[in-house]
Amino acid sequence: MAKTIQVFETNTDTGETRQVFVETNETKNKKQAKIEKYKNDLAKKQRRLKEYGAFVWLVYNCNDTLFDKIKPANLTRLIYLSTYLNYDGYIVDNSNLRAITRDQIKGILGIEEATFWRFWRECSKDYDIIFERNGKVFFNEVYFDKGKLPKTDDNVIKLYVDGIRSIYNSSSISSHKQLSYIFRIIPYVNRRYNIVCKNPFEIDLDKIDFMTLGEFCNIINYKKENINILKKDLLSAKIDGVGYMVTFLVQRFEAINTWRMIVNPKIYFAGTDYSEVYILSKF
Repeated sequence: MAKTIQVFETNTDTGETRQVFVETNETKNKKQAKIEKYKNDLAKKQRRLKEYGAFVWLVYNCNDTLFDKIKPANLTRLIYLSTYLNYDGYIVDNSNLRAITRDQIKGILGIEEATFWRFWRECSKDYDIIFERNGKVFFNEVYFDKGKLPKTDDNVIKLYVDGIRSIYNSSSISSHKQLSYIFRIIPYVNRRYNIVCKNPFEIDLDKIDFMTLGEFCNIINYKKENINILKKDLLSAKIDGVGYMVTFLVQRFEAINTWRMIVNPKIYFAGTDYSEVYILSKF
């Protein structure tokens, strides 16, 4: 409630005196501080949006591994290919906005002919995610869309074009399998904090049920005896050669299988306040 003080104001022409209430300087300062904070927060969000750039919507089922019939390496390639999606639902070359044909995809992905056909078969026949029509390659909007928010019950996440392309283009073909782990786990990522967990819709940080790195291995069918290799692989992928793809929350002397993981929101994020992720872990 605004603080006011009572004063008496006299009209010098008529001699009339009336009672008025005016805000104190303290109240005015608080109001101004609140306005300035709002402006700063808005500017910060706009800077974040500009920094993160364009994105594609991915629709998924919560607490269910993503596209489990697609081989790990091909999942990474599918996510990467989706970054070429335009607002009309088909993939285009960003340099000239021309449609990318099916025959050109293997060049975009940087893979051999036989590898491409295995990729195409899995994504087009097993899941009907991509299909060809009139020389253009479309993405099924049930899974991927660009522009408008898909009609769904909140199970959507933003795939950031620049972040995904950065880690893909700086990685070898043989590392596509390792990159896939971070995409396979999307349905278990908290929508507010980007923490890998078992209750992704929880907004109270104290109530989040963290998924340990050991439990993460179970989800992605990874041998726990190789967990140190997994950690190394997850930390080796960099965004723009600098930022980590993931970071770990670790307490002193904790065994590696109990570590907890946060995904860099420059790769994907379901929320809007990036600062909440950065408070937990510096990328």
